[in-house]
Amino acid sequence: MSERIPGYPDPSFNSEESEAYAPSEDAAEVPEALAASSRRFSGPQDSGSATSETPSSGAGRRPNIRQSSPRGSNAGAASGAARSAPRTVAPGYRPRLARRLFAAGGCALFSILVAWVAVFTVTGQAIDTLSMEAAMRWAEPLGAVGSTVTHIISVPAMVAVGGLIVLIAWLRRRPTLAGRALGMIVAANTTTQVAKLLIDRPDFHVSAAILNSLPSGHTTVAMSLALALVMIAPEWFRGPAAWIGYIWTSLVGISVMVFGWHRPADVLVAMAICGFWALILCPLETRVRHGVPVQKAMAVIAMASAFITVLGVVYSVWALTPNDLAQMGSGGITYAEFLDALPRRAHVLAGISSFGVIAVAGFVIHEVDRLSAK
Repeated sequence: MSERIPGYPDPSFNSEESEAYAPSEDAAEVPEALAASSRRFSGPQDSGSATSETPSSGAGRRPNIRQSSPRGSNAGAASGAARSAPRTVAPGYRPRLARRLFAAGGCALFSILVAWVAVFTVTGQAIDTLSMEAAMRWAEPLGAVGSTVTHIISVPAMVAVGGLIVLIAWLRRRPTLAGRALGMIVAANTTTQVAKLLIDRPDFHVSAAILNSLPSGHTTVAMSLALALVMIAPEWFRGPAAWIGYIWTSLVGISVMVFGWHRPADVLVAMAICGFWALILCPLETRVRHGVPVQKAMAVIAMASAFITVLGVVYSVWALTPNDLAQMGSGGITYAEFLDALPRRAHVLAGISSFGVIAVAGFVIHEVDRLSAK
């Protein structure tokens, strides 16, 4: 015997009894069991009605999730609208991006200009060589300090720092940042070595050494590793990392001049190359930077050093006469006589070169450090 559906007449009743059970507006009320079943499939209903209604009927009714979800072409239109919605840009992103591009372009222009003057002009070659020979007279006072910082630069040191970068990135769960830092190291050092091969130094008979040494490989390694640590360092350690890299890189740049390995232009161009690649690849972080006053102090030191360097270069160009330039010959004659005639010349010229290294290193590290956080 089949069960009777609640609310409907039993088929075994006669017509008179069936009429008494015929559904009407007064007797169309669904039992509570059917109402509960309806709520289970169509979502919660109003307490005043036992029958299921469409989501659009009745204000304040919670819509049926299945009925309100888009299907077919409606789903495609909804997802397309979401994709075409304009993306919001973080406040201050565009000015910082413009500053990044401007700084990177400045590094590229600076390296090209310094290389052209120091290699392809008579006065540039003379001043560059004269400054290196003046700095070489600081070899004894600098002594073991310069020897230590330059001998740290090696392939094992690069491998060790590269492993440290990967370790820090793994601890911070930022593998992309490690890729940026390692890519910057590879790009900067590759650019330096390729430039050394491509640049052919003309012989203007004002320099005993006519082989090209621009850019400096030692300085490139030191600066690229320092910038990589600044890029990868956590927020709380980025300031100390910037200053450690600044001091170490400046010492390396001055040391290679003091030991006669490189001319000042070689060092400055190497730093600018590293700055270009670091500024191109460093991320624009949105986190707040710690130690802002100390960061500003680096910029002040770099600006003061640049001002002293410019004054010194202008004075050198003005004081260097054609007779001074003629002292240099292909026979290996140096500027020793010119420097001995007035001993303080050597100290002044060596100081100018050193301030130039400090200025460029400060500007490059400061910009990378600044763009790595607000």
